[in-house]
Amino acid sequence: MGPIQTDPARRLNIDIETRSTVDLRKTSVYEYANHLSTEILLVRYAWENNPLDVKEWKVYAGEQIPFDLFRAFTNPEITLVAHNANFERILLNETRLCALYGIPKTPIGRWDDTAARAARMALPRSLEMSARALDLPVQKDMEGARIMMQLCKPRAWTAPDEATGQSKPVWWEPEQFPEKYQRLSDYCATDVRVGISLSAQTRPLPDKELEIWRLTEEINDRGLYVDRGFAETAARVAGLYLKILDDQMYLVTNGQVDGARKVTQLKDWCASKGYMVLDLDDDEKLVLDKNAVAQLLARDDLPDDVRAALTIRREAAKSSVAKYEAIVNRSNPKDNRVRGTLVYHGASTGRWAGAGIQPQNFPRQVVKDWEAAAADVYALDKGKMSFDEFAEKHGSVMDILSRMLRGVITAPEGKELIYPDYSAVEARGVAWVAGADSLVKLFASGGKVYETFAAQYLCPAGTKPEDVTKDSKARFLGKTVILGAGYGMGWKKFQATCAAQGTEVSESDAQEAIGAYRGAYPEIPALWAGLEEAAKAAVYNPGTPFTYSGAPGAPQVSYCVKGGWLLCKLPSGRLLFYRKPRLVRVATEYGMREVLEYSAVNSLTKKWERETTWGGKLTENVVQAICRDLIAEAMLRFRDRGYSVVGTVHDEVILEVDAPAADKKDEVLKIMCEVPDWAKGFPLAADVGFGKRYGK
Repeated sequence: MGPIQTDPARRLNIDIETRSTVDLRKTSVYEYANHLSTEILLVRYAWENNPLDVKEWKVYAGEQIPFDLFRAFTNPEITLVAHNANFERILLNETRLCALYGIPKTPIGRWDDTAARAARMALPRSLEMSARALDLPVQKDMEGARIMMQLCKPRAWTAPDEATGQSKPVWWEPEQFPEKYQRLSDYCATDVRVGISLSAQTRPLPDKELEIWRLTEEINDRGLYVDRGFAETAARVAGLYLKILDDQMYLVTNGQVDGARKVTQLKDWCASKGYMVLDLDDDEKLVLDKNAVAQLLARDDLPDDVRAALTIRREAAKSSVAKYEAIVNRSNPKDNRVRGTLVYHGASTGRWAGAGIQPQNFPRQVVKDWEAAAADVYALDKGKMSFDEFAEKHGSVMDILSRMLRGVITAPEGKELIYPDYSAVEARGVAWVAGADSLVKLFASGGKVYETFAAQYLCPAGTKPEDVTKDSKARFLGKTVILGAGYGMGWKKFQATCAAQGTEVSESDAQEAIGAYRGAYPEIPALWAGLEEAAKAAVYNPGTPFTYSGAPGAPQVSYCVKGGWLLCKLPSGRLLFYRKPRLVRVATEYGMREVLEYSAVNSLTKKWERETTWGGKLTENVVQAICRDLIAEAMLRFRDRGYSVVGTVHDEVILEVDAPAADKKDEVLKIMCEVPDWAKGFPLAADVGFGKRYGK
């Protein structure tokens, strides 16, 4: 596949409107497109060099495909552009719909996605929000959006048909509501104009990024093969057990919390008992997330009723029910594949986000004997085993179901999965970018990094790395600080992080661990300061690049302000984007301080807001972006060498290969750990798992 067209006269911007009895929010565009009820209502389109001339294909009125649109579809020199182009591409290439409407099929290489462009520049993915963020002259029609939501789904359902016994949908038909369909068409045309404006204001994906986006689309099209039958059974079992937990919560709290998932009620109830956790960033806000529950359960003074309620809450919070239902709803019953699981550039650093079943959120800890556990889950479903019997044999049913999620991803007959995973890649990345030579060499040697650090800095003099046992507190502290302190974590957050993992650490031990890390590798705190200084200097001096490089041989990271953007150039040559940067003075616990502020999508609120940053956060952005570049290039290598890439989870690639997968282990490990020229000296390492089912 070659480059896309940049000439506006050869770029056709398209938006389509559809209707279906399928709820798109609960399934994928692939299953939506495949459903027999799904119809294309209309298509609006315009050449990007003439945005005022938005043409219309009234499919709902029985019109044939316009000749100019047909010709554009069949001309390989024309690039088809859409916002979140996966939707248009899949609908306009679905075999049934192509045959029904006479639409020629188009390959991935013909498409460009303005949502991908926006995401690459750290803008919101939604058309509405990206238009606002860029102050585009044309804005999305939100009232039209409301009408679109009316027309895309049934107005109601009739009584069961006497012949079939099935209910039939009642639609908002065009002959009855012509004004609504006209407003829908106007709304669609506005989206095309906004899309054209966004296309003009965003940068085309560089060649490498274009290949990564296309690979993402290929992975989404291919899908993950799943054990759909087990998912259906597990969803039923989890739902039944959740009702039991609801009853237990009601009894334990004397009716003050009427369900295991009533987090607000439980938080208030715990607070009334005098047990609460305050938000680290807002000491007036109570939290009861996973970490808060872990902190409370670690307390020795917790009353039995509070401990029981929190334990029930932890059980109910397992992802079993929602995840298994999502697998069932989003998998194709004909081929047992779940498609559309990845979002290109889901984070500002370029990392993928999960979609649909979101395997990124599956627990890493898996059951030892998946098949044996599955047999007993089937027995539970059939009433041949009680929950008490299951718990006595395996442990908590919700915990087991949660730990079985990975194994639901499997391989078809004759195939197996192999899944290489980078080892501590971000900790290695921090050391490499900082030029912390001693830590880089230790990682590269394959030595016992956590044990060595603990022996040298956290244990009595004379302790050797081999004396630090796997389950010791010293190793835990060494591992946690090496993996977590590279982005400027302070001792308080370190203490809370340890507590969230079930280990209480004293204030003095936390301070000692953080101090030892910074003292052992002074290049890393220097990296935080250096990146912040370079970024601030770039803001003070627009148009002039400022570069930070750590110790001799360390890679260079540059910042420059151009056209309202702070650009960060990574060692790979890829750019990170910060919108409308400026320097402001804010009050901190260390006094008034000048900080870098910019516009971004808030990771919690998902809103376009002003955010502040500092050297540790800039380091996190840089290192995570570098690690993303490493795994993205590895995935391209796998594809180019004939491997079937079916997914990626964090720093792991999932490949579907001919059985036995063990025969491919050495080759897969070699491909995974090839170091690109731009990353020379990066101490890359990986582990490889394989088998019929996806595991740790």
